[in-house]
Amino acid sequence: MNKSLGLLNKKEITKVDPRVLRTRRLLIASFITVAQVKEFKDITIKEITDEATVNRATFYAHFIDKYDLLDAVISEKNSKNYPG
Repeated sequence: MNKSLGLLNKKEITKVDPRVLRTRRLLIASFITVAQVKEFKDITIKEITDEATVNRATFYAHFIDKYDLLDAVISEKNSKNYPG
């Protein structure tokens, strides 16, 4: 199909692995849990990964740092509040 028109062929459309989505959601939920008890500046990646029961490498496969994770939390909350 014509890419200049923004059209994609079937091979170019990829689905995100459900395991990746599940892990990302788990990290976000764990961050929210930890953030209810501690101030953002005091939260460590170790605390987030311990809560999520994943290792640090898994965290860094999904997010650059805790600020990136915070952006994801805010984006997710905004997308749920303003669908569409």
